[in-house]
Amino acid sequence: MRRLITVRRRAMTALAAAGAAAGLAAAGCGSHGGPSTAGSLGSSVPATGRVSLGQPVVVTRRANGPSYLTAAGNAKAGGDLYAAWTTYAANPNVAYTWLTRTTDGGHTWSRPERLGSGTASQPQLAVADDGTLYAIWSEFNPHVGLHAANPSCTNPTLLMFAVSRDHGAHWSRARAVAPGNGRVCQLYGSIALGSDGRQLAISWFDYTSDPGADATVVQAVRSTDGGASFGAPQSLANACVCCTARGLAVDGRPALLFRGWQDVGPGGQLRNPVLAVADSAGGWQPTRVVHDDQFRFRVCPHSGLGAATDAHGTSYLSWWTGAPGREGYWYATTHDGLKFSAPVRLTTQHADPMDGDVHVSVDRDQRIWITAMKTPGPDSVDSDSMVMSPDTSVHGWIVDSSGVHPLPLVAARGSEPASAASSIGAAAVWVQGSAIMARSMEAERR
Repeated sequence: MRRLITVRRRAMTALAAAGAAAGLAAAGCGSHGGPSTAGSLGSSVPATGRVSLGQPVVVTRRANGPSYLTAAGNAKAGGDLYAAWTTYAANPNVAYTWLTRTTDGGHTWSRPERLGSGTASQPQLAVADDGTLYAIWSEFNPHVGLHAANPSCTNPTLLMFAVSRDHGAHWSRARAVAPGNGRVCQLYGSIALGSDGRQLAISWFDYTSDPGADATVVQAVRSTDGGASFGAPQSLANACVCCTARGLAVDGRPALLFRGWQDVGPGGQLRNPVLAVADSAGGWQPTRVVHDDQFRFRVCPHSGLGAATDAHGTSYLSWWTGAPGREGYWYATTHDGLKFSAPVRLTTQHADPMDGDVHVSVDRDQRIWITAMKTPGPDSVDSDSMVMSPDTSVHGWIVDSSGVHPLPLVAARGSEPASAASSIGAAAVWVQGSAIMARSMEAERR
């Protein structure tokens, strides 16, 4: 576990050194540029007018630097947005996970409160239509050694789960979703909610398995009673070892988007976007590749995927690929998890966005907001190494009926961006040096 944490903290240290002297991105209000690529999304997604970004605000400052930043909201559930992250103490056996909330679209944030014990990391959140807030995180036992197949995990680690029905003020007792015999290593969890508010799936990467180089196995449990109980864990597929998966609803059922892993011999392993959708019998449908990018990489690119579903049942799936000739961020759509649209390019990016996950959310007008980290780099991806540039920035896009529209620059310097939308607007959060920053994002309807 400590070695895994070190990988992320090494990148954060490089960013902190460069970010300490960086000023805040200038506040901006303006119209977006023209659509970069036309989409066939139908008239249900309104065209976007003027886009306004609020002033960047400091959510919190942490001496050791935050990591694993995430955000969640639900436009059907009201105006609340949430953000969570992990900080590490000088003692490598201590990790804290924090939660904060905004009720005004990201202009102001509550005082952060702790989730879990003093060994909690890698949080993920989900908000149901009725406002119920679900949280998961991994807790490791620093006093017990574990000889896992993946050497990154040196201590038993359990994925924990808790529920709040009053906007995070009070929580159910945290419990392990799949305790097993205690000799498990469950990392990079994700939550998927069905559209009925009762179906729930929680997944994680099983580090006690060893499919091959920089690979793991996705395991998941399902609940039909809102998390009161869970079924037995089920193995879904091999996955890239630390590219965060994303939960969503497809055809009303919980679904998981993750970066698959397939050993194809010399030249690296295929690391394509893969979708798993729950079936009606308590199991899972066969996984399907969203698009065969032919992205071969010898190491994990540390780039998580983003996904969300609008009120009309269209799911938006977004990812970064380093495939030759296709380097950059893309999105595709699906209605049933069986067939997928041709991918649409969001932007070109050759460099690996290490520690930069994609986030996708849907606002009250059914517009799609996407944020990701832009990384300057070489003209091609080096499949033998990963280099985290300190000169990363936060970018975003809106997808509507006329295509893809770049947002004004969200942050000129920052990493690990996340975003979410509520009934009153969207907001982006990111790590900048030792601080977590936030910015409100609003779009008028034409």
